[in-house]
Amino acid sequence: MIRNGDAEAAFAEEQEIDMGLLNRIWSFLDKGELIALVKPNPFGGLGNQLKPLVSALRFTDNIYATTNIFNVIFTKKFPVVDALKEEHRIFSDWRIELKDSDPIGCNFGTVYLDCCSEAEQSRQLRSIDFEYFRIPEILRTEIAHKFRSLEFSDVVNTCVSEFTKNWQNDVIGVHVRSWTDDKQRHRELFKIDNFFRELDRRRSSMRIFLATDSTEVISAFQKRYGNRVLCHPCGPSSSNLHVAENDTDKEVVRAFCDMICLSKTEILLGTYLSTFTECAWWFGHCRQHVVVV
Repeated sequence: MIRNGDAEAAFAEEQEIDMGLLNRIWSFLDKGELIALVKPNPFGGLGNQLKPLVSALRFTDNIYATTNIFNVIFTKKFPVVDALKEEHRIFSDWRIELKDSDPIGCNFGTVYLDCCSEAEQSRQLRSIDFEYFRIPEILRTEIAHKFRSLEFSDVVNTCVSEFTKNWQNDVIGVHVRSWTDDKQRHRELFKIDNFFRELDRRRSSMRIFLATDSTEVISAFQKRYGNRVLCHPCGPSSSNLHVAENDTDKEVVRAFCDMICLSKTEILLGTYLSTFTECAWWFGHCRQHVVVV
């Protein structure tokens, strides 16, 4: 591969990339290794940001990203760039990227999004998103390993460990996505009574860890279940949680800690079509009993 030093330097200056980073990219190219650029939808929530990263990890360890959130919550550092000049593969989809060799047929998917384009509706038939235990065990194990390979930052480990240190098998994880940032989904999908019905079937001695995007949901749960409700592992918040607009480091850490706390329960009550629920299950190594509400 022929390299042009002047052109490289000009590109590096234009994109504000240091030459050390650019030389790393070239070293990967010289070895014939795949370079991945993780470019999540900036308007997507945390689950939608994490899934393209895990997709990239299925194909390569040579990963760059257009967002810094991964460097806030994980120990592994992913160089942040706006663009890459050399040949690379972009991972931006909220769906887990499948390989041709994965044991998934062309009509495997059962969770359909009617609002998708015609091409996307066809593609979602060969997908594993939101399928949970329908996913073949060999593939579940491999993808869960990619999730678990992402070691948490010290601030995440400290927050989660301190909050869950007294948990045994007496905590149910509940994730309520009320779609505060999506009026149509809030109207069509949000039914808090369905969560209450599921919880009322469980033992009254069970504590409830609640993760949600709404302070109103927290108030409703506390009114109904009192001190059984556990929430806020990183302290109180002044805003609605888990929505894409809350992208400060503090809110990202807070939402991620909620996700990992959910992953530590034996039972997970989650929200239909929520990648936040889904990622909590993946981080829990796919061992939890899941009820999608």
